[in-house]
Amino acid sequence: MFREIHERLDDVVAATKAWSSLTKQEILRLRRIKNLLNILAPIMRFIPQEAPEYQALSQWLQIVPRLP
Repeated sequence: MFREIHERLDDVVAATKAWSSLTKQEILRLRRIKNLLNILAPIMRFIPQEAPEYQALSQWLQIVPRLP
């Protein structure tokens, strides 16, 4: 499911800086990403901290509060 985002973290972070000026379609894209991340957040405790997936998901989860 994490791979369903199909976006680069840097691109999403840049979009969060001025999301209120984005088009409706772009805001909906960010909402979709937030919804996917919220689903994935609880599984963090089951992923070993040394796993690359843990590190990647941890970085993505840090931007959730900035998403619309």
